[in-house]
Amino acid sequence: MKRLCMVAVVLGGLVAGCRHAAEEDDPGSVQPVVDVQVDTVRVATLRERVQVTGSTRALRQETIGAPVAGRVAHLAALEGDVVQAGALVAQVETEESAAAVRGAERLVGDATTEEERVRAGADVERARTLRTLLDVRAPFDGVVAVRHLHEGEWVAAGAPLVTVVDLGSLVFVARVPPRFLSRIHPPQDADIRFPAWPGRAFRARVESAAPAVDLASQAVEVRLRFVDRATPLRVDLFGAADVVVDVHANVLCVPRRALRRDDETGACTVVEAVGDSLGVVRAVTAGVETDSLIQITGPTVRRGMRLVGVGAHGLPDSTRLRVTDAP
Repeated sequence: MKRLCMVAVVLGGLVAGCRHAAEEDDPGSVQPVVDVQVDTVRVATLRERVQVTGSTRALRQETIGAPVAGRVAHLAALEGDVVQAGALVAQVETEESAAAVRGAERLVGDATTEEERVRAGADVERARTLRTLLDVRAPFDGVVAVRHLHEGEWVAAGAPLVTVVDLGSLVFVARVPPRFLSRIHPPQDADIRFPAWPGRAFRARVESAAPAVDLASQAVEVRLRFVDRATPLRVDLFGAADVVVDVHANVLCVPRRALRRDDETGACTVVEAVGDSLGVVRAVTAGVETDSLIQITGPTVRRGMRLVGVGAHGLPDSTRLRVTDAP
């Protein structure tokens, strides 16, 4: 009888040992510990923005035409030149004056004797002295944007010579889809960015909106005025404006990395770090979003709540955690 008991004990130990070895060999029998970083639900003021595209435009620009028919005798300002109001930008010689000079020069070529050449040369000097040149001056302080002709070319009366732009009158004209019109209005703030100026935002304010919808683009032109008039921008620069359409003060929010969004259903969840060792999935509702933060609401959301940030995606409920960093 004692021998039978001893055999039973030995067999029981062997069975228990085999079960323990089997559990160690089964990777699903022990829940792994996941290293994560956590974020804290905080209170902040979030600015809701709508992005629209457009380009710069000068409200004050003028194309200066030739005062009379004649020849462009002189261009005093070229593209990119800064001019002051009243500064000389061009001179146009009248047709009669130019014809008198050409006629005198032709006589020099036709002269056959020295006396004729001397007399023709004197006529040329007299014609040049009596030239009729009409000055063309800048109407305001600005920059020469376009030079339409070259020196020596003939022009008709009123033909364009140069276009002067007042860069101080530069605005941003955005093309706004009708669905955003009820949300965009003066004097909302905006940040405008241009591919030509990477990493820089230009502050502006909504100034006005056109009364009609453009039939071709089905958009409405909305004008934004730059806060700083002295900008390095130029006309017809394409850009994008982020218009602040609403301000949400004292809302609960977290970094965007802490929110999990189902691409198919749109449902949002977060993983709360309970203590330092357990991750519990909580359903939340996402609200206003910025580049870095997102508003969340829900019955379990509270200020100071610790949520898994780095490592949250794909974690099932009740995951064992090891917090490695708590910013």
